[in-house]
Amino acid sequence: MSSAPTVGDGDPSSGSAAVPLPSGLAAAFAAGGEMGQHFARLDWSATRVGPPDRWPSTLLNAVSMMLASRSQIVMFWGEEHLAFYNDAYLPTIGVKHPRAMVQPAREHWAELWHVLEPLFDGVRRSGEAFRGIDHPFLLERHGFLEETYFDVSYDPLRTEDGTIGGIYCIVNETTGRVLGERRLRALAELGRRLSGPASWADLGAEAARVLDAHRADVPFALVYLGDGRPASEVLVGCAGVDPVTARCSGAGDPRGVPPLLTGVLAGGPAVLGKATDFVTAPPETAADGVLVLPVSAGTEAAGALVVGISRRLRLSEEYRAWFDLVAAQVSSAVADQRAYEMERARAAELAALDRAKTNFFANVSHEFRIPLTLVLGPLEEALADPDLPAGHRESLTMVHRNAQRLLKLVNTVLDFSRLESGRLRASYESTDLSDYTARLASTFRSAVERAGLRFEVDAPPLPERVFVDRDLWEKIVLNLLSNALKFTVSGGITVRVRSGNGSARVEVADTGVGIAPEDLSRVFERFHRAPASGARTHEGTGIGLALVRELTELHGGEVTVVSRPGEGSVFTVAVPFGTGHLPPERVAELPSPLTESGENRLYVNEAAVWGGAEPPRNDPRPATGADGSRRRAGRVLVVDDNADLRDHLTRLLSPYWAVVTAPDGEAGFAEAVRAPFDLVLTDLMMPRLDGIGLVTGLRADPRTRHVPIVILSARAGAGEAVEGSPPGPTTTWSSRSPGRNWWPGSGRTWNSASSAARSSNSCGRWPTRPWR
Repeated sequence: MSSAPTVGDGDPSSGSAAVPLPSGLAAAFAAGGEMGQHFARLDWSATRVGPPDRWPSTLLNAVSMMLASRSQIVMFWGEEHLAFYNDAYLPTIGVKHPRAMVQPAREHWAELWHVLEPLFDGVRRSGEAFRGIDHPFLLERHGFLEETYFDVSYDPLRTEDGTIGGIYCIVNETTGRVLGERRLRALAELGRRLSGPASWADLGAEAARVLDAHRADVPFALVYLGDGRPASEVLVGCAGVDPVTARCSGAGDPRGVPPLLTGVLAGGPAVLGKATDFVTAPPETAADGVLVLPVSAGTEAAGALVVGISRRLRLSEEYRAWFDLVAAQVSSAVADQRAYEMERARAAELAALDRAKTNFFANVSHEFRIPLTLVLGPLEEALADPDLPAGHRESLTMVHRNAQRLLKLVNTVLDFSRLESGRLRASYESTDLSDYTARLASTFRSAVERAGLRFEVDAPPLPERVFVDRDLWEKIVLNLLSNALKFTVSGGITVRVRSGNGSARVEVADTGVGIAPEDLSRVFERFHRAPASGARTHEGTGIGLALVRELTELHGGEVTVVSRPGEGSVFTVAVPFGTGHLPPERVAELPSPLTESGENRLYVNEAAVWGGAEPPRNDPRPATGADGSRRRAGRVLVVDDNADLRDHLTRLLSPYWAVVTAPDGEAGFAEAVRAPFDLVLTDLMMPRLDGIGLVTGLRADPRTRHVPIVILSARAGAGEAVEGSPPGPTTTWSSRSPGRNWWPGSGRTWNSASSAARSSNSCGRWPTRPWR
């Protein structure tokens, strides 16, 4: 039979005679892995615990259980707390193994003894176990004091007589989880607090303040940022150290820039350097090394982040990756901040441009008013003369109508100027808003009905009077009605007055072309004009609805719109009852009687021009030359959405050719294919079908492919080609000053131009200059 297992067999280093092992303990050593092998070779008789055959059963059982367990277990036996531990505990004991085996804890846990001794004494005195969750320990296991965290359970080991012979410690290291959660909180705080700074310098300072609150991971930090220009990076934030201890204040520091920092600022990768190269006195908690991390804004280098490494943490892959995430968070904030600054600068430029545009229009408008007064006064006197010849009356009426339109535009721009500068002083008077709105709406009835539309005004009395500036309210209502008529070609317009939610509500509903969803949010922006192919005219400045919004807000109210393309729109103006929302000094004590301002005539006269297209004008009279001889009559089609311009062109051309007119591209195309024409004159900007669309249609139809076309545009100078027009005999003329000298009166010019167009291959253009 084989002999019993012994202590020291085959272990030359033991230097002792073989001592038999209890069978249970021998089996535990054999199955106990690395530590079991160490215990099996150990000369126990030379230890303070003595040979195993003299151990109390409590110790034998505890050692056997410890070696068999896969949990991290360390056991401290006796008054000196002699250490026993298993394989799972080896990473925790670190470089102290194997010296710490069966040695007093005071000697090999010296850095922790001030923490462990009272815990052990408490367990021995009370006989109760100690339980700790994420308990912090500064543990020396890799040659330096390391910040660690453990879940621990210190349980008493009782001997046969009931006394406590030792402490059985089951531990579970949670350092990775605790540090990971702490670092995630730091990243979250960085993301939250770096979203607010308005400048890159403030951003760097805020990043340093956040890192300063996390010194356990970042003992100190230096943040270098710039404005995007080369070598503009400066020290904008310090954490953990006084800024005066920084060896470099930025890329232009006359004392010099550390080479590692220079490389990173130039777009190089992260590097590891010495702390003393960057600060004269690093904190005691900082290790000797630092990381210099690049900060970028997109693909461009934006600065650098110098971070100290904690003396109490290993620079593990996780720790290193977290520093990269910190730099990435700062880089993301810098990129966002630069994008914000660019957007803010762009917004400021647009606002300045908007103010300059408004001021320019205001200044020009002021200069226009005196000439307009001098034009309108004599015009009205001439039109009042009963002896004025009919031909002159027709021309002067058109001039008067367009001068009034210009005056309306001038007044609107001046209103905007006064609003922006704060010079528009409203005077709020108690007003029967239902009756006043109905009166204003009635002035539009003739224009609406002339356009073939239904017009309804539903304005029952309101429960109380409303305080409004009557002149400004007139502008609000007239602009909404003018807009409704402009964009409604069939159906009707309805004006409703109601009360609700403490406000008077005025609705202007139409069955017009509606507003596309993508334009709905911008409909009240000044100078914004949404494309509307079904409108009565393409004319407009894009400031009417913007004026409505600003004047409504001046009354403490709001204006909203609901619209569906092809079904119509409903504009609602809500103004609160009472005066609590108004400046007290602007509220009139007694209302004045209602008076006629004359403003409504300007709106109604302009809208009357849109009130339906007149039938095509056809003058078949043969043309005569300058010498009075008869010429062969030519046919000219004039397509323009401005009725006055159609009439003016007809008067210019009818002495020479037969003229047919149409109010938009669709009607013009129908006329062109109905009967042949020798020339088509078309406006560029028109509703339903614009000039380019008309030219495209005419060029695509075999019946009209070779007809010469002239595009008239107030936006183009004489001879400018229109982008997007198809090939063919086409030219562009300016319609800014079409007088008699603008149109050729020579049949020879007509014949030569017509011949040139007909001889073209439909891929060229007419000469881009007015005929002589």
